[in-house]
Amino acid sequence: AWPASAHVAQLIGRTYSVVTTLDRSIASIEDRLLLAGLSARCASVRSTGLSTLELDEKPEEALKAIVGEARRAVETDRAEVICLGCGGMAGLDEAISSALGVPVVDGVAEETIRSEHLGPRNAVHIDGDDAHLLDPGRLDLLRHLTAQVLLVGLGSLCH
Repeated sequence: AWPASAHVAQLIGRTYSVVTTLDRSIASIEDRLLLAGLSARCASVRSTGLSTLELDEKPEEALKAIVGEARRAVETDRAEVICLGCGGMAGLDEAISSALGVPVVDGVAEETIRSEHLGPRNAVHIDGDDAHLLDPGRLDLLRHLTAQVLLVGLGSLCH
């Protein structure tokens, strides 16, 4: 999910940081950003230390951990935009943006925009090496989230 958000983040701000789940994901994300030509404006890749399962089972704790790492990325690493680096973080962008006052990009929503060129019933979510067709209900939710991401990002450009 994060490569799509990194592309969008560079349209919204000068620097961005990716917040992901486990420490072991950091090197892989940094390598993929480098290979994709997206590393020059990446201020940092940070992890919450929580697994994807913990994101689902402990949503309040997860949100606090994500906001904490995102805050450190903004204050210490000078990130202007935060990218959510795990599909399990989808839908948390508004809460994180409200807490920090910076744009937060949900990569799952951004991938939906890209994949809609395939048609409304054939959108594909790519997660690492796996690709999955999205059902229409999930696609409608992601369209809504995408609209929210764009509004947050565009709103930050007007201030």
